[in-house]
Amino acid sequence: MAESFERQIDRWQLLADRVSQELTEVQKALVQATARRQEMASEAAKLRQMKDQYLRDLGTQQQQDHSVDSTTHLRRFLVHLDDTLAAVDQQLRQLDAAKRQVEQRYRLLYQEHSKFEALRNRVEMRKGSHEKRLEQKQQDLLNVQRFAHLENK
Repeated sequence: MAESFERQIDRWQLLADRVSQELTEVQKALVQATARRQEMASEAAKLRQMKDQYLRDLGTQQQQDHSVDSTTHLRRFLVHLDDTLAAVDQQLRQLDAAKRQVEQRYRLLYQEHSKFEALRNRVEMRKGSHEKRLEQKQQDLLNVQRFAHLENK
C-alpha cells in the first residue's frame, strides 16, 4: 500500500515539475513581452513629442516669412511622422494582444501546477494517515500480546 502512495506522489510531483518548467518559460516570455511593450510605448511617446515640436515649428514658420519649399518639406515630414506613429500604435496593439495570450497561458499553467501540487499533498496526507493507522494497529497488537503474556503468568 505504501508503494502505491509513493507511486502516486511521484506521478503528481513529476507532472507538477513538468508544468513548473513550462511555467518558468512562460514567465520569461511574459517578462520579455512586458519589456518590449514598455520600449515600444517609450518610442511612441518620443515620436509624439517630436511631432508636437514640429507642429509648433510649422505654426511658427507659417506666421513668419517663410519659403514654400521649407513648409512643404516640414508638412511631408509630419505626414511621415503620422504614418510612423500609426505603425507604432498598431505594433503596440499587437504586443498587448500577445501579452494577454501569454498572461492567459501563465494563469492556466499556474492553475494546473497548483492542482498537481494539491493532489500530491492530498496523497501525502493519505499516506501519513495510513501509516499512522498501521502504527496504531501494531501498537494495539503489541499491547494485546503484552496483556495476554501477563495473563498467562
